[in-house]
Amino acid sequence: MSGALRIAWAAAAALFVLPGPGAAEVAVRATIDPPKVHVGEQADLGIDIRGAQTAPAPSLPAIDGLTTRYLGPASQVSIVNTQVSTSITHHYAVVPTRAGTFTIGPFSVTVGDKTYGAGAVTLEAVAGGNAPGGAGPAGDQLTLTLSTPEPEVYLHQRLPADVRLAVGNVRVGDLQYPIIGGDGFALEKFNSVGQWREVTETGAAIDTGGVLADGSKVDGPIALRNAILSRPEAFATVLTERLMTYALGRGIEPSDMPVVRSIVKKSGPNNYRLESIVQSIVESAPFQMRTRLESAEPTTRVAQSQGRPVSVP
Repeated sequence: MSGALRIAWAAAAALFVLPGPGAAEVAVRATIDPPKVHVGEQADLGIDIRGAQTAPAPSLPAIDGLTTRYLGPASQVSIVNTQVSTSITHHYAVVPTRAGTFTIGPFSVTVGDKTYGAGAVTLEAVAGGNAPGGAGPAGDQLTLTLSTPEPEVYLHQRLPADVRLAVGNVRVGDLQYPIIGGDGFALEKFNSVGQWREVTETGAAIDTGGVLADGSKVDGPIALRNAILSRPEAFATVLTERLMTYALGRGIEPSDMPVVRSIVKKSGPNNYRLESIVQSIVESAPFQMRTRLESAEPTTRVAQSQGRPVSVP
């Protein structure tokens, strides 16, 4: 038996030896971070469900003075000394619109045919002032608008866009301008089937000039390539996010970004080679502990060993 086959069988055997996550006792708790904010600032409300891999998001009651928005779930699987533990956390954005002390909850979560309860959390909102560290509150103090002179344009027609940020009586730091795809104009001389052209079908000259968000001037494919090469870590970050999305079978979550940045940093000395990025993704914790939602219909996998098929439920 080859070494690769022995490893595959050892991994398969481990799946039968390890206890299933369903045997764990379910526990539910609610947290709010931070517990004290200024009016207009956002706090993260988390409903943590331990001992379950899937559970529906509980609905939040409407509370006067608070706006809430569901951000999505974050699941986790860990194996310690052959013991499997699972958890899923539902995250909500909570923003107070007035000063006061708010009680959110209690909450109830249904797992299987049982209902579990979690206590309430308290959020204190104070009026005025800036957030610690100099970052001001958001809410209606900041307004971002994007406008265009025409609601409809023809394919390949240039359209000017006006982006305006209105700032109220708050302090704004670490401002980043939106990125508008100047790279699309740089490749305009390629038509829909990849043929090079100097004019459009109507005979109009093609202008490939543009400016990227960082101020780099782009006037064609060569300039676009040089702009990308000038910031290889940015390109490698986007590439790593796309590859991880494919590898994990799900979208990238904020909790995955430290891993993405670590992979990009690790691949830097290797000139951001694809081989280095892929190897780091395979070795990363999200990939090693990835889970797949069970299919709605039962399936049967067949393993081949020494010419004899073995059915695995």
